[in-house]
Amino acid sequence: MANVQQKMRQFTEALKKVEVQGIWDMGLVIADDENKKEAAEGIKKEAGNAEFFDFGPELSAEKFFGALVEVLKSKKWLIAILNGGRIDGKIYGALRGLATNNRLQILHFKDEGELNLKQPPESRIVFVASQQDIKELNLPQFVKLFGPALDLAEERRDK
Repeated sequence: MANVQQKMRQFTEALKKVEVQGIWDMGLVIADDENKKEAAEGIKKEAGNAEFFDFGPELSAEKFFGALVEVLKSKKWLIAILNGGRIDGKIYGALRGLATNNRLQILHFKDEGELNLKQPPESRIVFVASQQDIKELNLPQFVKLFGPALDLAEERRDK
């Protein structure tokens, strides 16, 4: 268990420090279904100021964007726990914008015009998912959104 905690600490520290030309990476943690919540809690413990978000099959883009805007404005981390379903094209586009230029752009957000929000240096986005969750997305480019990745499922398979 200490080895897993050490890896989570290293992963979180990497997310805090890794920056290329002012762009911060998003992180991906792969965990078995029964260990996703535990993994998310471990990341929150290491990150400190973080909020959880249940990213499930009934998710609307508006609900996700509302949570994302709130954590960015509050300079927190968002730990999204993927629990099946698909990623809407609007969500994928917004995540891609964050991954490439640390900017969240949403058209017609809450019946307004365009929302354009720069990611503060204190905020990070981390997805926690199982291999099966990622496979079921049927979106191979999803994993390319992330910089640091931690495979805790692999850690448990090796024991």
